[in-house]
Amino acid sequence: MKKVLIPIGLSLLFLGHGSITHAMGTPVLGDDSCKPGAPDCNVCAHNVEHQFRLAEKGEIHWETRRWQFNWNRRLGPSNLSPAHTISAATTIKVPSWYFPLKTEEIRVAHNHFQGFVRTNSKRFPYAASHSAKSKGSILFVGRSLRQSYQLSSIHLSDEKHPSGLHSIGRYVVYGERANNQTYLRFIDVERSPTAQERKIVIPKNGLAKPKDPQFGGGIGIAKLSENQYLILSTAPGGKKSGPRFNRFYRLKGDINQLSSANVEFLNESIYSQSPRWKGDYQFSENLSLITECGTKKLYAIHSSGEDIGGAVEGFFKPGDSVGKGYWRLSRVRRDRNGPTLQTINTVRRNQNFDRCFMRGAATVHVNRNHRLEFSCHEYARSTNSANDAFSFEVGIPHPLPKQQGAGSKTIPLYSWWSPTRRDNFATSDPNWSMDLSEVRWRDQGTHLSQQRSQHGYQMYRFEGNIFDPKSPRPAGTVPLYSWWNPSRTDNFATTDPRWSMNPSLIRWRDGGHHLANGRRQSNYSMYRLEGYLYDPKRPQPVGTMPVYSWWNPQTKDNFLTTDPRWSMDAKKVRWSQSGEHLFNGQKKGNYKMYRLEGYIPF
Repeated sequence: MKKVLIPIGLSLLFLGHGSITHAMGTPVLGDDSCKPGAPDCNVCAHNVEHQFRLAEKGEIHWETRRWQFNWNRRLGPSNLSPAHTISAATTIKVPSWYFPLKTEEIRVAHNHFQGFVRTNSKRFPYAASHSAKSKGSILFVGRSLRQSYQLSSIHLSDEKHPSGLHSIGRYVVYGERANNQTYLRFIDVERSPTAQERKIVIPKNGLAKPKDPQFGGGIGIAKLSENQYLILSTAPGGKKSGPRFNRFYRLKGDINQLSSANVEFLNESIYSQSPRWKGDYQFSENLSLITECGTKKLYAIHSSGEDIGGAVEGFFKPGDSVGKGYWRLSRVRRDRNGPTLQTINTVRRNQNFDRCFMRGAATVHVNRNHRLEFSCHEYARSTNSANDAFSFEVGIPHPLPKQQGAGSKTIPLYSWWSPTRRDNFATSDPNWSMDLSEVRWRDQGTHLSQQRSQHGYQMYRFEGNIFDPKSPRPAGTVPLYSWWNPSRTDNFATTDPRWSMNPSLIRWRDGGHHLANGRRQSNYSMYRLEGYLYDPKRPQPVGTMPVYSWWNPQTKDNFLTTDPRWSMDAKKVRWSQSGEHLFNGQKKGNYKMYRLEGYIPF
């Protein structure tokens, strides 16, 4: 008899939205000083609302990835196999009137992924939670030397339906109820193949309904200050009608030493949205809690989608849309009762069972490049062969070249490296460019995964979008010129007015790509106007990144970049007596930061 997977039920949302800007208290501030690799906090995100708007407008680059596993291979610390823990379907008999099929035997996907997160670990970069008939599981996905993703460990939960996950520092956190207590559980990611979980009790006091803390709509945690953390939980999850509660707690103590920490209840608020929004965005299955760089504002991002019911085999084709999903952005504010949420915006996209089912598992991570990294995961899968793989999608907001105002537009600025010349150079030359829609990232969004080669150079990074040199110069910008020194084999780009010329005097050659009348200075020849950056002597505009120049005296190499690992807080810049070089530039290896060139839209 033929077996197929069918949905248990259908419940659809009508999606559409406007905007909401309630005046509501003061912001709750987080810690934005966290460095990559810190054990107890997450790095901050640049311009959260701007990045979210880019994703809302579709200016986000998606990439499909897979992690592999063997259904029968037992893994620590549970010593169980995927066949025992994450097989989704059950065969049942149903009346013929239930669904218009010619068979009475169907397979229903009772169990599925509950959460999926990017961790802060390079060794084990992803974690997921999955439901089961008796006890659910927490899974960790490792990265091999060949850069492929492999299931590395399986932890058992005390609940059949574990919550979604949240990553902070070196830990993955989730909530569950056991032995008449509600816990927040911490797993050390780097020790995940053998690590035992640690937990801390979440208090029941102060809650209106239900009686105990719940995590069905997601769990998030963010560092506020030394040994203080804000915890946010949302409940209930699922599709049932009724209010959604946001519960706020403060954890006091070192999360590396949970035995001496404690949690106190702060406030409970109920979800609300602007009457101008079309559709109901109260539903949530997972949430992410992130801190914005500079402002220290905290933001919550909830995710959910239309409830189609279960994975369908033989009914939907791979990649078929099964409704809409969304990420919902809110600011964490403080009113007279305590912390609460102010809804801001949503990012919507089609969901599907086989790569991105947002009703099950979708979150947002802040990568080392301080960019939002959206992710969503396949819904479920049933045991079929020994070796198998799950799929997921990752998206990072990046602006496409576009009009910035009357007569001005932006074009991409790419960085290149020559290992033989030991020379970096950045250019907007279309002969040294690529289609932004084809950009794929690695190293948490800092470098390109496909390095195009040309004349001994390799393209390795997209720096941002610079104002087009062929368009009228926008107000408040300075020209960025490129120079070349053949004896040093060094490319050099700068906005320094001492290495500049009046753009109105430029004469172009080589089809309009190089200058016919570029200056010569200190054995360097000016050969190209790359475009325009926002003036480094003015306040940094919203939606931009600082562009810094570095110098290596040993290799005689100039180096220009927006990479946050080669950056500093622009507000802390102190100019030298000349007014053009930095007095307090950082050192990194043999390179010395010597100039803030300006700000580039991203």
